[in-house]
Amino acid sequence: YPNDFNAPFKFLSTVFNCLDEMIKEFPQLTKIRTKSFTYEYAGGLFGSVNKPDKHAKEATRFALKVISSAKKNGEKVGSEIEFKIGLSTGGPLIAGVIGLNKPTFHLIGPTVDLAQRMKTLGVLNQVQITRAVYELIYAHNFHITERGDIDTGGGKILRTYVINP
Repeated sequence: YPNDFNAPFKFLSTVFNCLDEMIKEFPQLTKIRTKSFTYEYAGGLFGSVNKPDKHAKEATRFALKVISSAKKNGEKVGSEIEFKIGLSTGGPLIAGVIGLNKPTFHLIGPTVDLAQRMKTLGVLNQVQITRAVYELIYAHNFHITERGDIDTGGGKILRTYVINP
């Protein structure tokens, strides 16, 4: 969308609409919100049975599908697209509606913060995961490589892994 004042909105709308369509294929996942260039989703929030391994597997499969869609989405918007994705699992977390005038649904808690750090400190076109996610998905034949220890802030060092598409 060159020379178009609304280009950033059209770009994000096109990409996020594609992700919205793709997430429908993963019944354990729920889109939480979009914020700037971030698409947040969670697994297992509304399931009747808590199965963290299934939620982690679906979250990982969706993340890999997002990365594999980069070329197709790039063609739609006329620009190269790269994704940076981070996954975490665990709890506790709090889910609820924030605000009265313009309410929005949010998840807050250390797991959400850690997933955001995994994304921020992640590697383009790979999925960076915590050890907790690794332990839930290692038996599912994903191409996982140990990335090593990273500083997640406040001097907290964490072992991380990346999944290659």
